[in-house]
Amino acid sequence: MNKYFVAMAPPQVLALTIPLEVGRGLITPGLTQSTRQMLAVRVQKNGKFVKNTVFYMPYSLIPPLAYSYQCANCTFYQSAGKTCECVQDIVEPYAYCGLWLPMVNEPANEWGEDLTLPRPITPAITELQGV
Repeated sequence: MNKYFVAMAPPQVLALTIPLEVGRGLITPGLTQSTRQMLAVRVQKNGKFVKNTVFYMPYSLIPPLAYSYQCANCTFYQSAGKTCECVQDIVEPYAYCGLWLPMVNEPANEWGEDLTLPRPITPAITELQGV
């Protein structure tokens, strides 16, 4: 994503193009890092975005595909105060907006590992098995 585009594009256009950049980041690691930095510079210069300009939704309607698309899993979310580095006002952890970017160094599909990894045997089950 071009730094001039991030600096000058209307918020609605950014909110529609950043998800595409996240998708490209699955193929080309590091893309989202530059987008993250450019957004931080824009917010520092112009202030935070108004919720409705970046399509903020109180609940994420996007099913977990490559990532779990919720504010709690966004690089900009600050859980201590339920705030965001880019969006004004209170931001709920289960919400979503078009500026969502994965956490730094978060591998894609990490949410799916919970479904595929073998579960450790709890002590109670171990005792029942006589181990």
